[in-house]
Amino acid sequence: WSFYNGSDLMYSEMLTSNCSKIEDVCCKELRISSANSEVIIDDQSYYNNQSKNSLGNYKAIGVNNGRYVYQKENLDSFLEYGAKHWTVSSGVGQNTGHIIHHGGSVCPEHIEKEWQISDKNEDGEGVWKEDPELKITCVKKTNDVTPKPSTTKGPVAQSYVQIEPARQASYSSVAVVLGCILMLLLSMMIAF
Repeated sequence: WSFYNGSDLMYSEMLTSNCSKIEDVCCKELRISSANSEVIIDDQSYYNNQSKNSLGNYKAIGVNNGRYVYQKENLDSFLEYGAKHWTVSSGVGQNTGHIIHHGGSVCPEHIEKEWQISDKNEDGEGVWKEDPELKITCVKKTNDVTPKPSTTKGPVAQSYVQIEPARQASYSSVAVVLGCILMLLLSMMIAF
């Protein structure tokens, strides 16, 4: 077996794998925090307002791309995996956001470094800036992912839950049977 450990390609004859359910390995409630959120350098905060507002507690509200989608309680702020990276953004399915990690860990709380926050350069263009102090920690590991009703006023995103596609096996069987009946009728018409 060969695998990438984050910096090098490794080889092992002892590597094993197993299948697990997401609810057995990932936290249902997370906290995103950073010691850098209060740091001031040259009269400017290390964090811009949008990135700083992205910090806080998030709860799992559904599954997308085989991973939980998390929502900050009562806000349109989501942590989700898509396009080969974890992103905190203001809507599900967006390609950009305020916090990002390029990588494919199944659970965001297992990622220990290389988180980045949005910032602007001298020209006012959006850039990503490394935050070595950003941490995602597990708050609660329960099997209940049912969102609680909101008691706040104003716009709040609806809960997102992945819908599994309907099984098509019964339609295939019916199509085969009808095809056989039609062939039999066509053969009988040709014979007479």
